[in-house]
Amino acid sequence: MTSGRTTHLLRLLAVTAISLLQIAMAQAIPSRPEPPRLVNDYASLMTVAQRETLESVLVAFDDSTTNQIAVITTTDLEGYGIADYATRIGLEWQVGSSKFDNGIVLVVKPKTADSSGQVFIAVGYGLEGAVPDVYAKRIVNNVLIPAFMNNDYYGGISSACTILMKLASGEISELRESEDDSAAALIGTIVVLILLFIILAALFGDSGSGKGNGGRRPVIYTGPVITSGRNYGGFGGFGGGRRQERVYRGRDIRVRVKLTLEEIAKGVEKEISIEKSVPCTECGGKGAKNSSDIKTCSACNGTGQVQRVANSIFGQTVTYSTCQQCGGEGKVITNPCRSCGGTGLVRKRETIKVKIPAGVEAGMQLTIQGEGHAAKNNGINGDLLVVIEEQEHQDLKREGNNLYYTKVISLPDAILGAEVEVPCLDGPYKIKVDAGTQSGTVVRLRNKGLPTVNGYGGTGDMYVKFAVWIPKKLDREDKAVIESLRGKESFKPNPSKEDKSFFDKIKDLFD
Repeated sequence: MTSGRTTHLLRLLAVTAISLLQIAMAQAIPSRPEPPRLVNDYASLMTVAQRETLESVLVAFDDSTTNQIAVITTTDLEGYGIADYATRIGLEWQVGSSKFDNGIVLVVKPKTADSSGQVFIAVGYGLEGAVPDVYAKRIVNNVLIPAFMNNDYYGGISSACTILMKLASGEISELRESEDDSAAALIGTIVVLILLFIILAALFGDSGSGKGNGGRRPVIYTGPVITSGRNYGGFGGFGGGRRQERVYRGRDIRVRVKLTLEEIAKGVEKEISIEKSVPCTECGGKGAKNSSDIKTCSACNGTGQVQRVANSIFGQTVTYSTCQQCGGEGKVITNPCRSCGGTGLVRKRETIKVKIPAGVEAGMQLTIQGEGHAAKNNGINGDLLVVIEEQEHQDLKREGNNLYYTKVISLPDAILGAEVEVPCLDGPYKIKVDAGTQSGTVVRLRNKGLPTVNGYGGTGDMYVKFAVWIPKKLDREDKAVIESLRGKESFKPNPSKEDKSFFDKIKDLFD
């Protein structure tokens, strides 16, 4: 019996020593890149072009929303579990804004000869409402892993980032579960439990039928607690500090504005009427009648999470979940404001003036920062997203910054030449019709098109195509005149090579 107890003690000490050794070894993670980069492909899973493309997309997303998504691929987790590794990256690199706590870290460790592949998405507290754990899991299971199994690392990472950007910006608010999620999660849990049981039995169980320990059950080592739920976040941003308190961000508002070509040519200021959430004036956005009516939640002691401890054959398991009493706020309102019902927000219709620059195109989106829905607890307002629609012009057709117009001219004008008037965005414009103008001839009017946005790239041109009108009905005298011309050599079709080449180039311009 003494020998059995000694064996168990030695094994316990060995496991403890290994754990301490792992902790000691797990110290170094890659230093924050200088200058900061959002895509850090240490495992070389992407081409240079792919990395630069993804970097530009994530930088543009950061510039327009202040949300940051950092992508790290690595072949070595430095002794950390991948969740802890991602969390430490987020904290030490300060991913996201310190004000908003809106960082996301995507870590990919590819499969090697000695280890399996792993992937993890860590989300800062400021985005946990938009990207909850269940959504992160679905992105991993349904987007990343299938792509990685086909060795398409860039495709998987790029698609995952696209979904994360849409969730974080409020463009989509729901990520549906696939039919395989539940089954896969159950199977995975069963496999893990079986493997854990086998490992524990091998480490602590004596061979045979209990000899050497008096037939007692083997000692189960209750090592470090096992935690689940959201234990990451609090990222400080590439240039900021650590988060001090939770800050919410309001939802964005998306509206569509239809513009005429004339308005697009000059730029315009539009008044947009929207209904949005604003801070309650009666309680100042606190949700409570008085500050003294805001109490620390007794269920979670202000942490916003409740802890559940369970004992099993595998040891002590501690799980964390959002406190139901306070909804994760850590505080409760004992006397809610009557005007807002304790939310701190009320609905209000406002008219906002939006300056739209010249040269915009259909589908473009303008972001008016801070004009979206207000956030609870006096957080950060969302943005107003103005989507441009283009009203079809009666005469002109747009292709990029160029305009196209078909001018119908008479047969005499085409033969003898004339001066005709064409509609331009800045008013009627007279152009010359040369004698002998063929139907299909195109005249270019420089700088009569549309400007590029903010003036970069100059102004487009306007192309006028002449179409010669052939009358269908003629009186007897007109027919006699035309008949007299039928046999003349000058009226026989005889296009030159230059005409044929020119017609080939412009035949599709007005289709």
